[in-house]
Amino acid sequence: MSARVPLHKWLVLGGGLLAAAMVWLWPRPALPEGVAVEAHPLSLGPASRPALTIFSWWGCPHCRRAWERYGGRWVARAKAGEMRLVLRPLARGKAEGLASALLYCAPAEARWAMVGRLFEAARQGEDRLRAEFAPLLPCAASAATLRQTAADLEAARRWAVAYTPTLFEAGRRVEQGRMEEVMARWAGLPEEASPARREEGR
Repeated sequence: MSARVPLHKWLVLGGGLLAAAMVWLWPRPALPEGVAVEAHPLSLGPASRPALTIFSWWGCPHCRRAWERYGGRWVARAKAGEMRLVLRPLARGKAEGLASALLYCAPAEARWAMVGRLFEAARQGEDRLRAEFAPLLPCAASAATLRQTAADLEAARRWAVAYTPTLFEAGRRVEQGRMEEVMARWAGLPEEASPARREEGR
């Protein structure tokens, strides 16, 4: 004859099952948008570190100047493990689409040094890009690379990127008026050292 289980033990067991069901079924909060924008092959630095994510258009003069001012510092800090840098390149037209494809095809150790060259070459057109980066052209024309460049445009639509650069700082969209301050801070510069601050002080 089996022993009877005391009522209080049944209550404890039932309560535990109910709690487990609530945890499993309870609506989960939406992930911060940056968790999605940071999941990208053009990234540098530890995934465990906070990320600066940049949606950048090759034809955007503000993006080019931002990279000239801060890009080297971002790359150095990411290589040192101090931050994570994510670049999501956007293209309009064949030359800029080729620039994005070439960046994906570059060896990982050379990729980040190419960004400035690609800004300049994309301005000069497709022929310049083809001449300067000829060894990468077969990869740039591959179906896998073209799918990735198309995915960047889809991501810009999904995340409502209305201007460039658009920044996400540690998972949160940066307001347009704060971009210079944020870029300088992620470059490891004091706020007063940013170009915008120096111009205000004149």
